[in-house]
Amino acid sequence: MDAILKPTILIADDAEINRDVLNNMLHLHFNIIEAKDGAEAINILTKYGNKISLVLLDIIMPNLDGYGVLAQMKAANWLDNIPVVIISSESDRMAVAHAYELGAADYIARPFDSVLVLQRVVKTINYYRQQRQLVQVVANELYAHERNDLVLLRVLMHAVEVRNGEDAIHLARVGMITELLLKQLVRYSGDYKISSDEINIIKAASALHDIGKLGISEHILKKNERLTPDEEEQLKQHTTIGADILRSIPDYRDEPLIVAAEQICRWHHEKWDGSGYPDGLKNELIPIAAQVVSMADTYDVMVSRRMNKKIFTHDETMHMIIDGECGVFNPDLLSCFRMIADKLPEKLKTADAVSIEAKDVMRRVMIQALHKF
Repeated sequence: MDAILKPTILIADDAEINRDVLNNMLHLHFNIIEAKDGAEAINILTKYGNKISLVLLDIIMPNLDGYGVLAQMKAANWLDNIPVVIISSESDRMAVAHAYELGAADYIARPFDSVLVLQRVVKTINYYRQQRQLVQVVANELYAHERNDLVLLRVLMHAVEVRNGEDAIHLARVGMITELLLKQLVRYSGDYKISSDEINIIKAASALHDIGKLGISEHILKKNERLTPDEEEQLKQHTTIGADILRSIPDYRDEPLIVAAEQICRWHHEKWDGSGYPDGLKNELIPIAAQVVSMADTYDVMVSRRMNKKIFTHDETMHMIIDGECGVFNPDLLSCFRMIADKLPEKLKTADAVSIEAKDVMRRVMIQALHKF
C-alpha cells in the first residue's frame, strides 16, 4: 500500500520495546509515529492534528501520563476526530473506568496478540471514519436547509429595502453590531444566558426589525420634510404591523427565528425607562433581543447617510448614546457598548464589503430571472 494512503497511528509509550512490538505488528498497514512520553505525544498531536487517525496510548509514562494526554485531548476537542486506544498492563477496574471517562475509545490489556490489536485498531478507525462521514452528510443537509432559509431572509430584506429605501448594508451592519454586543454581554454578565445558537438567531432576526414598514405609506417612508404628528403616529405603527405579519405565519410562528423577529419588530423602539413605544415597556420587561437590536440600529442610523438625516462621527454617536441623548438604554448594554466601541469602525467595514457583494449577487440573480420571462 502506498505510504501516503495509509492511515497514521501515533504510538505513545515510554518503553522502547513496547513501541517496537506494536510497530512490527502494524507498520505494514499504517504509517507509524512514536512518542516516548505524554508530553511528546501532545506535541505531535499539535503538529499533525487530524492527520493522525488513531493513538495507541500507555497509561504509566513520565512527564505526562496517559490520563493527562487524554485530558488535554479532550480539552482541545481532538477526541471528536482522533480515537484513543489504551494499551497498558494496568488492569485495575478503576483505572480502566477512568480512561473511558476521559474519552478513550477502547482498552487493550497486556499481554496481547498481534491479530487482536490489528482487529481492534482497524475496527476503531473504520468506526470513526463512518461517524465523520455521517456527520458530514448531516452537516450538508443542515447547510442546504440553512441556505434556503438565508435565501428567503435575503428576499424579505430586499423587499424592505425596496419599499423603505433602506440600504441592505444598514441591515447587515445592524446584524454585525447585534452579534458583537450579545457576545460581549455574555462575557460581561452571568445574568444573560444566551447560547451561540441564540446569538446567531437574534443576529439573523435583526434583519427583519423594520419589516412592518411594508405596511406604511411610501409617502411617509420617503418624505424628505419633517413628518407631521399624525404621520409620526402612523410610522410608529410599523412595530405592531411587523409583529402581526410574523405572528400570522401559520406553520412557523413557534420557530426560534420567528419568535425572536416578532419580539424585535414590536419592541425595538422601547426604552429602558419606559418612554418608548408601542407598549411603554421598561427595564427587563423588554426582551434582550429587542434591546440589543435597538442599540445597534440607533448607532448605525446616526453614523450612516440616510436621506436628509445628519451624519454623526463614531465618537459623537458614542457620546450621544452613552449620555442618553438617544433615549435610555440598559446600563449593562451601555457598558458592553463601551467595550466594543474600538472594534466597531473596522468591523463595519467588513459588513459593508460583504453586503455589497451580496447585493450584487442578488441584482445578478434578479436580472437572470427577468431574462427568463
